[in-house]
Amino acid sequence: MMENNTKILMCGNHNSNKGGMTTVINQILDKDWEEEHIQIKFIPTYYRGNKILTIAFFALGYLRVFFALLFYKPDVFYTHMSVRGSYTRTKALQKLSRRFSIPIVVHLHGSEFEDWYNNESADRKKEISSFISNCDAFIVLGQKWERFVKEISPSANIRQIHNCISVPSTTVSWDENEIRFLFLGVLIPRKGVKDLLKAIKHLDEQHAIDQCVFDIGGTGSEEEQLRKYVDDNALSKKVNFLGWVAGDAKNKVIEKSSVFVLPSYNEGLPVAILEAMSYGLPVISTNVGDIADAVRDDVNGYLIEPGDIDGLANAILKTIDKDKWDRLSKNSKYIAEKEFDIEQFYGALVSVWKSAS
Repeated sequence: MMENNTKILMCGNHNSNKGGMTTVINQILDKDWEEEHIQIKFIPTYYRGNKILTIAFFALGYLRVFFALLFYKPDVFYTHMSVRGSYTRTKALQKLSRRFSIPIVVHLHGSEFEDWYNNESADRKKEISSFISNCDAFIVLGQKWERFVKEISPSANIRQIHNCISVPSTTVSWDENEIRFLFLGVLIPRKGVKDLLKAIKHLDEQHAIDQCVFDIGGTGSEEEQLRKYVDDNALSKKVNFLGWVAGDAKNKVIEKSSVFVLPSYNEGLPVAILEAMSYGLPVISTNVGDIADAVRDDVNGYLIEPGDIDGLANAILKTIDKDKWDRLSKNSKYIAEKEFDIEQFYGALVSVWKSAS
């Protein structure tokens, strides 16, 4: 059993990296764990940069982990993982933890994990399965991921913990004169922003969204192409690019929004969706990953299939009906409060750490 003043050694992204994994890491670091008698030491092991910088940063992180295992002597080694290089780094850290006989808990965030696994060779799949089963606990974000990981690694100790958020007292309100749709995320193809712009173009040509504005919050490799599409199709009065927004600026953007949109091709359970729900925003998203655990079709939003531009356009039209919006908004706030409050996340995490130690 865990003793008082339990030591957790945590590894994951450097806080300059954007995305849901970094958000979760920051949530953990921001909490005062004193009441739970837990002490957390965090060592970043991934920094987004060129290949040489990334390798050098991990090498330094690996060395720091080695000395932490030797001198800090954690009760549990807890690390965050996605796919590809992240898996390779985590596997090396797993081997290191085994040398010191320290229990390891791996927290999977990779939205592309299933696609990545399915495209690997048979030998590589066996290696991944063995890696998962050799973790003292393997955390997934929702039901779909639990089923998939159990299928590929039946003997694994899989624990399901939803991403969660601190639910604010503020709730968004309806403004019929300006209905603001919000996207937040990295601007890369799998996020489906191009599909959103195509749906906007279709609706704008029909003059069906004259009272609507679409805010795109994020940066990434697709940004230049998306901006060009907006310019080429005369959508600049409808679409605003906000750049990357975080912290208080992000909260203010959410507060002035009406509907959240995330038409991704793959995801885990995005923190951005939960943040939007916590303010009472209805959500339009795709039925991928474990999004359906939070977004219930025609309850607090609408779920479509990835790439379904007509379905996306129809969902947008549904949410600009005030009566429907009121119902969806109320349900979003309720689900966020009852099922995704951050204290539930912390409690579940402590339970996993205890069982692994």
